[in-house]
Amino acid sequence: MVIDTINYFPVKGLNAHRLARTTLRADRPIANDRRFALTRGGPTGANDHARWRNKGHFLQLARHPKLAKLTSHYDDAQEVLTIYRQAHAVSRGQITNPLGRTLIEGFFTAYLGDTLSGPPKLIDGGDISFSDQRTPLISLINAASVRDLERIVDAPLAVDRFRGNLVIEGARPWAELEWVGQTITINGARLAVIDRIERCAAINVDPTDGHHDGNLLRALEGGFGHRFCGVLLRVVTGGSIAQADAAELQ
Repeated sequence: MVIDTINYFPVKGLNAHRLARTTLRADRPIANDRRFALTRGGPTGANDHARWRNKGHFLQLARHPKLAKLTSHYDDAQEVLTIYRQAHAVSRGQITNPLGRTLIEGFFTAYLGDTLSGPPKLIDGGDISFSDQRTPLISLINAASVRDLERIVDAPLAVDRFRGNLVIEGARPWAELEWVGQTITINGARLAVIDRIERCAAINVDPTDGHHDGNLLRALEGGFGHRFCGVLLRVVTGGSIAQADAAELQ
């Protein structure tokens, strides 16, 4: 098996950022993954200091599919987030600065309009990752499994739809669901396979245009008897990993 893609998601609910390489740390997610999140506004945004909260507190594709019409770029060195719509920059701000966050929050308030219960707040989690689980983990998607799901729905599916940190090639379809309890080694880094990823309605949203284009949960259940796609990994031993590195199961 080889690593085909390394992703991180600076802002929960927005697009992936590709990495050619990264350094993993024990018991940590990929650096800056889901470091930032936008609250849904109203009561969910009243207490906006950094602490882990479940996904129901935040803007997400399942509830706000218009997010898929946006792309973003995060400049890690300058800590500047730029939001694009149809390749045009529509908002920009230093995400660690109160004024910068206010500018970005104002854009999302206007963009999502009546779908919000109040103005969203952009939270900087620092060392906290606003992933769907409290424990800092890394998600892995087997590209062959996604292609097998394409066979069931008879339509192309972007692997990005499943929002994985690592995408692998070279494994048989759905083999990853049998790896729980085993270890994956990548260039000296060791990652324990903790659990399967049970999918939610977010995968029914096309990540390129925000349209609901089918019921993939029903397709998973009907075609394979489960709602899983991908697995969660815990970094046991850190190390540098890169695209095209071999991934060995132990």
